[in-house]
Amino acid sequence: MKKILLILALLPFLLFLSSQKADAATVSWDGGGDGLHWSDPLNWSTDTLPASTDDIIISGYGTEAHLDIDFTVAGTLTSADNDDFVVDSGKTLTINAGGTLSINRGPSGVGSILVVGTVNNYGTVNDAGSEFRIGGVVNNNAGAVLNNIGGYIAVSGVLNNDAGGTINNNFDSTHGFAEIENLGELNNGGTINNDARSVISNELGIIHNDCGGIINNSGIISGNPIDNAPCLDTIPPDTAVNSAIDGNSVPLVNGGTTLSNSITFAFTGSDNVGVSGFQCSLDGTTFASCSSTKSYSGLSVGSHAFQVRAVDTSGNTDPTPAIFNWTILSPSQATKNLINLANGFGVQTSSLGEVSKLLSDSNPANDKASCGKLGAFVSQVNLKVGKVLTKQQADQLIHQANTIKSSIGC
Repeated sequence: MKKILLILALLPFLLFLSSQKADAATVSWDGGGDGLHWSDPLNWSTDTLPASTDDIIISGYGTEAHLDIDFTVAGTLTSADNDDFVVDSGKTLTINAGGTLSINRGPSGVGSILVVGTVNNYGTVNDAGSEFRIGGVVNNNAGAVLNNIGGYIAVSGVLNNDAGGTINNNFDSTHGFAEIENLGELNNGGTINNDARSVISNELGIIHNDCGGIINNSGIISGNPIDNAPCLDTIPPDTAVNSAIDGNSVPLVNGGTTLSNSITFAFTGSDNVGVSGFQCSLDGTTFASCSSTKSYSGLSVGSHAFQVRAVDTSGNTDPTPAIFNWTILSPSQATKNLINLANGFGVQTSSLGEVSKLLSDSNPANDKASCGKLGAFVSQVNLKVGKVLTKQQADQLIHQANTIKSSIGC
């Protein structure tokens, strides 16, 4: 009974192994059909086209197999000891992550691959002493590895090593030094490792090394100089308003109020490379160049908004300018605010109500009349310190009253 239960428990696992083995069959090229085209089932040992997960072998001296359909390798594809395996024009061979393309030199032949179409590598390509000839396009994508192990890679088309991709050009004791001969275009955004006994020949081609591309060379790189692209700065600067001082030399907080119709701002910018200047705007006007301080005068009573943005040495501007909002009060408005503050502290302000009315018109004589009443209010406040008012409350009321007096020329 226990044996039966054990077998039943293991049955799903055994079925899984069986399915995995069936999914990863070995399929070999025998050329029994037209002897040329991948798409002819009779060219394969199973007389059926290989599946993506199969282990596929193309070998035999004198063999020339053409990939005339798009195909994805999720298992292995080995080209060994044959004349040519050709990826035809307009066709794409994709090596999935976890998949492997191997090009192996055999006793009778090189085992070369000729790419006329496109190879997209997301897995591993190994050239072991063989020839990998690129007349079309090979994309070594992020996470992919192209190992040239004592082999020969000839680029007359385009070889792209994307960011995160790796190309290793390594000496091998069996096959000797490795060589990449570039007669076309090699674009590197990833990493190329050229060891001490290997060669990258660039006599007639172009090697573009993108920003972020790394070429670790311990061997020989000959021919045309490498085109190292500068890293473009796309990171914008940041901007901060450090201070705002009104015409009475009083610092303002963002969102604050003042009786002064002039103001001076100081600001700074920060950037990963460097700040070259600033652009300023008042009340929604067009941004214009400004230095690290900006002053305004003759401003009207009411709300105002100042914006400033830094510009870095690459021409990037801060997309979120620093904003400072403030309000310029009329003497009458400031007196009303003083009344509200005093009432909140429990101080009678009947005389200030009259001041607010006097200051609401444009008669200079009324301004002068208000001076005495504001002075009387200050005296009243001083008498209430320690009784109704704290010293801090009294100072606040006196400061606002004196500011109003100053604004009307008392």
